[in-house]
Amino acid sequence: MATVKTPSVTKIKFDEEGAFSSLHFQEWIPGYNHISVNQLNTEVANESIYLTTFLRECSNGEYDETDVLSVKASSEGIVERIYGPVILASEDGKIILRSGSNIFPIRQEGRNFILGSLKGELEGYDIKIKKETPEERTISIPRIDFISPADKSIIYSIRVLIQEGVDGEALKQLARSEQPIAPYLTIAKSGGVDAYRLHEVPEGEYRVTDIDRNEGGKWGTSYLIVMGNQGVWSNKSLRSKLDNHYEIFKKFLAEGKAITLKIANIRDLDNGNKTCDAALFLREPKAIAPKNLEALKPAEVIETEVSEVKQGEKAIPF
Repeated sequence: MATVKTPSVTKIKFDEEGAFSSLHFQEWIPGYNHISVNQLNTEVANESIYLTTFLRECSNGEYDETDVLSVKASSEGIVERIYGPVILASEDGKIILRSGSNIFPIRQEGRNFILGSLKGELEGYDIKIKKETPEERTISIPRIDFISPADKSIIYSIRVLIQEGVDGEALKQLARSEQPIAPYLTIAKSGGVDAYRLHEVPEGEYRVTDIDRNEGGKWGTSYLIVMGNQGVWSNKSLRSKLDNHYEIFKKFLAEGKAITLKIANIRDLDNGNKTCDAALFLREPKAIAPKNLEALKPAEVIETEVSEVKQGEKAIPF
């Protein structure tokens, strides 16, 4: 009797413990590093093939190759988090996949999820964690496993971000009952940008990709300084500069000129809060070695930085 061979299946997870775990062995610029396909091909060529194939399946071949995932690094250049593709909800309540600056719609059809040419089902994967006590407890992490009709030997297992208090196993059973899961997912912030306060981002220099003005909020006009798919809210010092020069910055960005946000000297205040110094410069970011971080000059007033700029480097002239 002939032996029937079961085809082998490869399951790909695009996160720190999955396909891109080797990125932990690279040294990074402090803060958020937006990774292009070309950079992935240099750093992790074999793993990048899986991601580019997946993104082509998501988008029928059209996606932004300059920003496909992010690496968050500490002030010492050590990886703190790898942000690969994740599933969450848009602000208008639709299911989406986000990978770097790329956003693709996902359609739920009963218990099936359609993403481009891929079809998947929601699964729950149990992991053990220690939380607040020495004892371990098991939680269920929801993922949608997608299979390509072109190659059924590959399963793309994508993390689903759920709202606080939602149980992963309960979400899986909800999907099994063919009920919509979108109301239980984490909502993408600011049109796909995760927004932070300045002191929550590691000290370093960041390439600014956009600046959004928000008017009429609780604290009056505020500005979201965007770096790829992350952003930071302006502090009082930056806000006063942007109040007067917002249109100039938008013009610079429209012309493709480099603008850098510099964050330095994160420190504790007597009232228990944190603060930091920040400035905007008309130049590309520079990698700052950890040994120089202590020597960063406070940048409360940008005018005081102009005389310190090296020859050939421009600061924003206010």
